[in-house]
Amino acid sequence: ILISHNFDQVRRLSDQIWVMRAGKMVATVRSSETTGNELVALVTGAA
Repeated sequence: ILISHNFDQVRRLSDQIWVMRAGKMVATVRSSETTGNELVALVTGAA
């Protein structure tokens, strides 16, 4: 388990990312299929 707001680092170190917002899981994505900007959008609710 890696908990971080450094999305580039998270993408480099993981195969799968679980995105949480306000204590709830909102998405599960493969690191190779997403970008740092997409992760920011998921975390902030802009996606």
